[in-house]
Amino acid sequence: GDDCPPLRVELFSSRRDLDITGPIRSAIDHKMSLVAAPKRGDAFFWAYGNTLECRSYRKEAQSVVKKAITLESDEGSCTINQIKIGRIGSEEVLVVVDDLGHIHIFFPADLDRRPLRFIAPDSTWGIDTHGPKRYLAVSSNAHVISWWNMQVSPARQDIPVNHARTLVGHEHNVPS
Repeated sequence: GDDCPPLRVELFSSRRDLDITGPIRSAIDHKMSLVAAPKRGDAFFWAYGNTLECRSYRKEAQSVVKKAITLESDEGSCTINQIKIGRIGSEEVLVVVDDLGHIHIFFPADLDRRPLRFIAPDSTWGIDTHGPKRYLAVSSNAHVISWWNMQVSPARQDIPVNHARTLVGHEHNVPS
């Protein structure tokens, strides 16, 4: 409910706390990583429900929303399961996965750039990238790991799962 305390994040570079106020009531305990920060700059990303916020922190330990993105689908409302900063080639990307099996790739250096979107067979949870080889891998509740070679995948807005290679027959759903 509304009685949740503000989220406090310790900034490792300055050893100060950062107050993050907002709809923390929507951040569910069983989700994995819902906070990610690029290597450069003062921005970080925070996800809750179907919303992704880009925030910046200030010296006075306050955060300010720079941009809020609401993820929507023709299939209905989605809930973000995990976000992760990675690399595709030399470019830094923010990968967002949700409970409808959608994968969204944002570009932190240019949030106005249209994100890439992929579709996996089930609710997606795990994320991994390999920058030099330009690989993207996600795991799903179907215990299927889908991976894309971004060197050969078409640069379209929506890329269906049949453009992915799938790994099946393992005992877990962790893409490592």
